[in-house]
Amino acid sequence: MQWLKITVVSNEGDLLFQQEYGPPDTVSIGRSSESDIALKDKSGKISRCHAVLLHDGVCWEYYNLGVNGTYANGEQVGTLIIKRGSVVRLGKRGPILQFMLQDPETPQDTESHVLDEAPTASHEASTVTDNQPKSSYR
Repeated sequence: MQWLKITVVSNEGDLLFQQEYGPPDTVSIGRSSESDIALKDKSGKISRCHAVLLHDGVCWEYYNLGVNGTYANGEQVGTLIIKRGSVVRLGKRGPILQFMLQDPETPQDTESHVLDEAPTASHEASTVTDNQPKSSYR
């Protein structure tokens, strides 16, 4: 079973959140203070419960619950199987979430990678499957 490291970055490139989760965790994302990943959003672009991630015993799955949607590769998605380096954006101009998968047997490395470039309002979230991370997470 794989661990999931979630990194949230603002449009300005600021690190907003970073946390690791392991199966059988279920992770809620939204602006509600009860969300596992509670994001402040004065514009109302992020729903109180915008998305949920769960591990089905084989892989991590992302489910959009937000009114303003979730975008991957510039396309709105309802569900997504998380792959190493998957990236989504909450709403068309909301924060970016990057997902890193790590097998629990792999040694942990302290080096951290968020995004190769700082996101901007015009930056579209994409799914990166060809790039292998330089570090390991647990």
